[in-house]
Amino acid sequence: MNAKMDQILADASTMREESVSRLAELESMIAEAEANKTTRDTTIDEVLARYPHIAEEIDDEIENHQWWKDVN
Repeated sequence: MNAKMDQILADASTMREESVSRLAELESMIAEAEANKTTRDTTIDEVLARYPHIAEEIDDEIENHQWWKDVN
């Protein structure tokens, strides 16, 4: 019975450590999302500065005259 209880306690300890680690990860994700959220006052320039890959894609599409590429 003691071996079973020891195993349960060990499993609980492992689960707690994993939960604490995941909580820190989630809190970091929330902080990042809050720092990068947009509002009605966010300008296109601000969005493109945050996401340069989007700006690059737009510039490429304009340069290649792909006016309707992403329109269904």
